[in-house]
Amino acid sequence: MGELLISATDWQADQLASWRDRMLKAIEDLQKRLSGQFLNALKEQPLKRYLHFHQRYLIHLSDRLTDLRSQSAGLSSTIANVINEVLEGIEKVLDNAKEHFGEGFDLSASVSLYHKERSAQIRYSFSIPNCDQRTYGLLEAVANTLNELTEPNTQRKPTYYEMLFAHKISSIIAQLLTMTAIDSRLLFDRLYMENFNAPAFALWYQQDVLESISGLDGAARKQFLNQEINRLLLTGIPPRQGFHEDRLSINEELTRWVVKVATLDTGAVQQLPLDLSVTQIGLFIRLCQQTGCFHEQSISGLLRFFVRHFTSKKQTHISQKSLAKAFYNADQTTAATCRAWLQRMIDQINKRYFP
Repeated sequence: MGELLISATDWQADQLASWRDRMLKAIEDLQKRLSGQFLNALKEQPLKRYLHFHQRYLIHLSDRLTDLRSQSAGLSSTIANVINEVLEGIEKVLDNAKEHFGEGFDLSASVSLYHKERSAQIRYSFSIPNCDQRTYGLLEAVANTLNELTEPNTQRKPTYYEMLFAHKISSIIAQLLTMTAIDSRLLFDRLYMENFNAPAFALWYQQDVLESISGLDGAARKQFLNQEINRLLLTGIPPRQGFHEDRLSINEELTRWVVKVATLDTGAVQQLPLDLSVTQIGLFIRLCQQTGCFHEQSISGLLRFFVRHFTSKKQTHISQKSLAKAFYNADQTTAATCRAWLQRMIDQINKRYFP
């Protein structure tokens, strides 16, 4: 690979073909060695270490080639196509190992950049003709969560486990959508039992509960919340490992939240008015997200939080769709206004702390 990194832009056709053939031959030989080792009676731990080493190496190699193809303006289309051919060969080895080698394959490892790029071509979208707003909102929250895994504008790479979980959730929803009668409650219960502990999923449920109790008096509200606690506890115990391994199970997270709401005995969400337009809010959220201000990784979860807790200069209710549009498509005028706000903040810091 070093040859390609150093002088690929000067290669002739025969040199390029030779490099491609050697790379593909090396990939084929590695595939044979992996298959041979796993057919032998190796002990479990040595077997796992053997495969994990080659898995990490192949992902690293794939990422280097993807970066080279993306960042090198001098590469010809012929060289780019050859790199794609080699990348595809690497992915076939990884896919084969994931499919056939079971626990020997490290599902917690991040996929390659090429795998993410290839997967981004498939966008999840779920729809039911004439469905109610609650069901539509839930389907949108799930689709946004799954699509964020391969969002091109984020540097984070999903893990193999997350990609498999996303495919499982998509298959479950596709099966449910074939039923004659489906609503948000049925859909929620099914994903809840799978421990789909995505922030957007939890936030949808919380918003749904708060809307349900907003018009109830104290006694009716308390009764509703107690029924929700019992329903969450009795619906089913989710699997130990959820969609996000570093988050609480959806059972524990939502049960705690409903208990807290019931204890506080409140059904209203206080919103903070901002002296900013929707487009300015969207750009500020994007800047904070890209610079690591938020621990939360889910973009749809962030947008839902701001929709729920803030109002803009001219709108008492911000739609998530309009905020998402502002997040991804701010114009130069909005950027100039936000830059002025940020400059005033810097001026205040300099005045107070660096006189």
